[in-house]
Amino acid sequence: MSTSRVLIAAAQSASYHVILQFTFRIVTFLLNSILLRFITEELLGIVYVRLTLLYSTIIFISREPIRRACLTNKLTSKAEWQAVINLSWMALPAACFLAVLLGSIWSFVLAKPDIEFYHEAVVAFAFSAVIEAVSQPFSIIAQIGLFVKLRVVVEGLALLIRSCLTLFFVLYFPQWGLIGFCVAQIVYCLAFGVSYLVYFGLKSGGKAASFPFNSLRSFFPSWSSKPFLDPERSKLTLSLVRQSVVKQFLTEGERYVMTVFGVLSFAEQGVYEVISNLGSLVARLVFAQIEDAAYLYFSQTLKRGVKATDQNPEDLKMAHQVLFFLLRLQLLAGLIILSFGVPFSSLALFLYGGTTLASGVGPVLLRVTCIYVLILAINGVTECFHFAAMSQKDVDRYNWQLVFFSAVFLGFTILLTPSLGAVGFIVANCLNMVCRISNSTMFIRDFFAATQHHPLDALIPPKTTLFAFSVAFACSMTSQLLFYGQGMRGNLLHFFCGAGCFAAILLLLYKTEKQMIGFIQHHWRKSKTQ
Repeated sequence: MSTSRVLIAAAQSASYHVILQFTFRIVTFLLNSILLRFITEELLGIVYVRLTLLYSTIIFISREPIRRACLTNKLTSKAEWQAVINLSWMALPAACFLAVLLGSIWSFVLAKPDIEFYHEAVVAFAFSAVIEAVSQPFSIIAQIGLFVKLRVVVEGLALLIRSCLTLFFVLYFPQWGLIGFCVAQIVYCLAFGVSYLVYFGLKSGGKAASFPFNSLRSFFPSWSSKPFLDPERSKLTLSLVRQSVVKQFLTEGERYVMTVFGVLSFAEQGVYEVISNLGSLVARLVFAQIEDAAYLYFSQTLKRGVKATDQNPEDLKMAHQVLFFLLRLQLLAGLIILSFGVPFSSLALFLYGGTTLASGVGPVLLRVTCIYVLILAINGVTECFHFAAMSQKDVDRYNWQLVFFSAVFLGFTILLTPSLGAVGFIVANCLNMVCRISNSTMFIRDFFAATQHHPLDALIPPKTTLFAFSVAFACSMTSQLLFYGQGMRGNLLHFFCGAGCFAAILLLLYKTEKQMIGFIQHHWRKSKTQ
């Protein structure tokens, strides 16, 4: 598969995911806005912190190492495809083991909330993760085979089904409590797997040598293949397992601390989760899709563990351009969120959840989250390149570095939470992300040191751009102080002041970032013609 085609497919994947995610996140956004008015904050904390943490832990640890190992390097023969399929099915026994282990901890070790059907809910969410693990091989094949629209449609439909079912049970069967959320979660995971199964069942039988599947049976393990598992990918998977465990803790660290140590009540956890999700909406809507596409591109273009000077020169040049422009794009998006998110936090929370969220610690939480999103945007791309280019030895070394980052996060959490409350979690996450960015940028600097490429220059925007963002921030903060909370008329004036500043920033970026815009437009047009 050519580098150009991989880049085009990665660009398509990101763009389709962003468009679809935007559509379905709007649905989820409206759903949550309704849910906030019909369910208690305590139920929010139990479902969206404790139970969702159980599900995400099982899925991430059982799936992520295998997925990343399977995406490494190109597949050129039927035997390689079969080895990848065999490895991808290892996610199922891993998920079963984790479901039993973690489900037992969630049921019998952690403090039990005072709510009906809690144990049944733990079983349901753990079982839903096992169901989703069955679809893992099909999801990996779709990603390797560049079935871009398939992945987008499957994920979007499953999310829509879950959202609609959740709303249905909350509105019409509120007495069911946790049971309604459990049914919606299980149906969501079933829809995920069944959609892939039906699609590949209908499409199997193609003759393309690059995708050698002639029946649905071809998507399942073959015990006769020799070797059953690819040794290189299997070894990489084991290294990535340790990395994934630590990375999951770093990603969901504050939720683990809440769950294990109970530093916040379930009601406080519910408020924190709602505001955190609102603040990180762009990170989940846009950044995550860009990061997935970037990792796919870098892992398929660069030879893992090979020095830059020994890479294909054309591939290296293109990888540098992609990294440079992605870093600049993420940086500018993060600056926009910071510049306008901080002044408009109170208004956004008022429109989303009413005075319950707009008062108290809510606006402060959202403002600090905006800072976190900027840091998260930069970390996502730098780590994508780092993970795709590092050698097996680097992976093992990085696992120990992640342990250190975990200790840093936990230390700051214990230090800051007693005095700052929920804000302390976000500050600790910011400091943790800064450590990870430093590590990844040092790797990128060393990787390109012997070449004429300098992708990290993208993180230094022009002085004019920084000045414009500063002026926009100052104007929006002044508007917040003068107009917000002065009735409908004052809120509208505050909104239109921000809209004017936002339009001015977009116009400036259009004038000053023509090279980045041109690069994106060029590959977008190519993706439309292929």
